[in-house]
Amino acid sequence: MGQVSRLDREGAARVLGVPSDVEPNEVRRAFRLWAAVLHPDQGGSDADFALLCEARALMLATYSPAIRPESRHTWRQILRWPARMELATALTVGLVAILVALLPAWRGLSATTVAPAMLLGVAASWLATRAVLRSDADMGHRVVVTTVCWIVVVVLQVAASTTAGESLLPVLPVLAVPLVASVSLVLAPGAGLWRPRH
Repeated sequence: MGQVSRLDREGAARVLGVPSDVEPNEVRRAFRLWAAVLHPDQGGSDADFALLCEARALMLATYSPAIRPESRHTWRQILRWPARMELATALTVGLVAILVALLPAWRGLSATTVAPAMLLGVAASWLATRAVLRSDADMGHRVVVTTVCWIVVVVLQVAASTTAGESLLPVLPVLAVPLVASVSLVLAPGAGLWRPRH
């Protein structure tokens, strides 16, 4: 039968002279340093060397790495200059979204006149987000950029429709429905904002 260990992790760390949350490489390094002094061939005792070996084995067997959150990219790291085609597509859809916002001025406020403006506004903000963010941007960055782009498009839509005679301002909460839906599709429940997009 195997011998029952006399040490716990804290005791093993004290024997090796290291913190209890030390990495395995540091455990091995400390063991080599102490073994050079405590090995029986170097004048150390068998009992001390056996205790040192036991401490090393216990520290290596019970190591569990601390879960450290990955550092989040800064805005400077994840923003990029969009390709011409990406920029042209986002701007075109945004312009069409603004022009479609003029429909209520010609036909009056209704679901059929507001729905295209809502959907095109979200499409323009989604395309702009894809154009200006690198692929390793996390979900939080994507939500912020998509929302900012959507706000710009909607402000221009409201301004254009107000100038034309029928403001979209009364239906502004309805304009936000597709944005909220698209953001909720991007964020899987419980995934977290700082999770990189895969």
